[in-house]
Amino acid sequence: MGNKEILFKKLDEILNEMFKYSLILGNIGKYVWIEIYIRDDGYNGRSFVIKPSKIQVFKYLNICNECREDIYVSEYSYINNSYNIYPNTSIRNVRKNIREMKKLISNIETQVRDVYNIIVNSYLDPSRIYPKLLIYFRRDISNGWKIFKEIRDSIIFGHTASEKIKFNEQPVFRFIALEEKKTGDLFYPKNYRFSFMVYG
Repeated sequence: MGNKEILFKKLDEILNEMFKYSLILGNIGKYVWIEIYIRDDGYNGRSFVIKPSKIQVFKYLNICNECREDIYVSEYSYINNSYNIYPNTSIRNVRKNIREMKKLISNIETQVRDVYNIIVNSYLDPSRIYPKLLIYFRRDISNGWKIFKEIRDSIIFGHTASEKIKFNEQPVFRFIALEEKKTGDLFYPKNYRFSFMVYG
């Protein structure tokens, strides 16, 4: 299996794990992000959601830092091979599902590390540092089975990205989940969104 085949297999796995992660979080998992900040000796991770009371504000503003609530932070060091996850146990669904959630987070972040290395070596300039990765998943309906079926029929599409998301933050490559219609045209899935962005 070539690097690009491995890449898309791992992206499919990340999509499925993000879906599970979103469901475990319940109502607060409707919008969920995982950020990874690359360091010379490893990385720092962070996940956040939109507070249910702030969803309407977020929909209007799109960028709303005060609308966010952290789910966990993590840190990984290549030097001593240490990996720690610090969940926000003040959130009921985190506290209730902490063991399953930690396993999912570990699986997602392990796949993310592999995907990052393949993306840099296959699509980008390996001599450069790409300091940030952002994974996003959104549920638009409460029916998990419909989303599962839609994910099963989706494809992952990669392309270069040039638009600025925020000041001084520039995505250089993005993967998104799309659906292929009978006509061959690609569309966003009806009931969810997924993206994986690399920043330069």
